[in-house]
Amino acid sequence: MMHLLFMFTMIFSQPTDTLHLAADLRKDKAILAEEHGYYVGQPSKYHFEIFEKYAKLNLTNCKYSRKKVGKHVINSWKNVSAHLTIFQVQSVIEVDTIFEFESLNVNSVHKAPNEKYHIKATFYYRSYIIDDGKKPQLVYMSELKSGLLQYSVGNKVTFPIYEDIPIGQQYPNLKEILKVIGMYRE
Repeated sequence: MMHLLFMFTMIFSQPTDTLHLAADLRKDKAILAEEHGYYVGQPSKYHFEIFEKYAKLNLTNCKYSRKKVGKHVINSWKNVSAHLTIFQVQSVIEVDTIFEFESLNVNSVHKAPNEKYHIKATFYYRSYIIDDGKKPQLVYMSELKSGLLQYSVGNKVTFPIYEDIPIGQQYPNLKEILKVIGMYRE
């Protein structure tokens, strides 16, 4: 996992004109398969095919641009004649906080002190916003280690259910991301 983290850090720190949607879909399918016990070819409630067609597109006819805004790196591919714009927003969120668990003692009156944990971590996200001008906007959000965070088709949002959620994990603010890419639409 450390090697994967190093490679992901390198991808985030260097300029790239590569759409990583296909790789994130493969990774997220594998995580969900392990978590929920189904194999990748088996139908699931997660409709990855909606996004897979965009992951397979040839983007050579698209105008590529890259901008950095705060903790977000915005890569975009725009094909005017096809009325298609794909945004890949890479976000790095660093966490350095104290997390406190409240102890509950059911069988006694004695209250134990709350356990405190210092959490220091970095979370790497990629958010994909796909706008083809006709259909509802598509949004797909993924994190390096935990996988699919959510996806939406228009106003319908789908969240996966995981057994474990890292303590202290912070998520990118989708409204903030949509606002930032809205400022850079051409």
